[in-house]
Amino acid sequence: MQITDFRPVLERTGAIADEALKNPKDYAAYTDALNGYLRKEIDGDYYSHWDVQPCPVAMTVTERNSLSRLGRTLYQVVERILQMYANGIDEVLDYNRRYSLFRPLMKRQLITWQEYGRYDFIVSKTGAPLFIETNAAMASGYLPGHFVQQRFVETAPDFLRVEGMVGETPDRFDTFGEYVRSCIATFDQGEGALAILVDENRKLHEVGMIKESCEKAGVDVVVGDVADLKHKNGDYYLNGTRIKATFNKFRLFGAQHHWSGDAVSRYHVFLEGLQNNAFLSINNFACLTIAEDKGIFAAMRMPSVRQAMTTPELEFIDQHTPATYSLSDGAVTEKGESVKETVLKTQGEWILKPRNDYRGSGI
Repeated sequence: MQITDFRPVLERTGAIADEALKNPKDYAAYTDALNGYLRKEIDGDYYSHWDVQPCPVAMTVTERNSLSRLGRTLYQVVERILQMYANGIDEVLDYNRRYSLFRPLMKRQLITWQEYGRYDFIVSKTGAPLFIETNAAMASGYLPGHFVQQRFVETAPDFLRVEGMVGETPDRFDTFGEYVRSCIATFDQGEGALAILVDENRKLHEVGMIKESCEKAGVDVVVGDVADLKHKNGDYYLNGTRIKATFNKFRLFGAQHHWSGDAVSRYHVFLEGLQNNAFLSINNFACLTIAEDKGIFAAMRMPSVRQAMTTPELEFIDQHTPATYSLSDGAVTEKGESVKETVLKTQGEWILKPRNDYRGSGI
């Protein structure tokens, strides 16, 4: 059974929020306790500037499964667009020409392009889920979210509880490391470690959890700067350890974190290794660029892309993604009207986003 109207989810969740407002002191105390747990036990660096506001999304199993099916369809749509870019389909290439420098480094090393990611959605006025973000390169919060949920299920006060409330299964922390191990073994069964790579921005939050989950699954892990990779006799090393896979913990673009102008020379060993297919690259460049581009929902509406989609995928695009356009000279809507003029006439109806920024920057 596929649920199409998610307004009851909002109503049930809103009722829980209303109960929380009736208990402001207790809610504040529990919020402080939960955030204290996050900072002390999970990741003090990351959560020093983030607060969790505890309130469950009151979703039935049937509703959750319906949403999962939509998510899987979006996954297929994104996979198809990535493959069209890799195959050189003109319309997709032209739309994403800003990423041309990285295209030679985009290789599908596993059976799919995307590994771990998060798709964000809202619920429309008619109750339809609308997907608004494709964070395909393992967005922050995935592993901490497991611990938040687990702690909430164990400790939430009665006014925040839903009857029959359970945590996610199977254990997200264990399955993540197991999946990474299987990916690495699919690509290379020789000796070597997984290198968790950061850059000059030092985005080390959650690295400890990623490392622990992978080591629990039997994966050797080394952490370091992508600029410190060394190449010797066809092998690649980080801090003296041979690597056979990388977990890319950096962002190529963005106002807050991005690769500097000297990235090509600074990271040339890593880039050469990618080009030579010398190691598995998790959070690959296709996911870091094309798949995370806010304009991917506009790409879904291109004639060449629509021609490549199945009927269920087209129905998904039309019903579960927002009308999206590139705000550029000459761009027009399906009705042939200028995008710029349309936005200027109805400014209150649009959200403007930089195509390749994140964390809400520039919206």
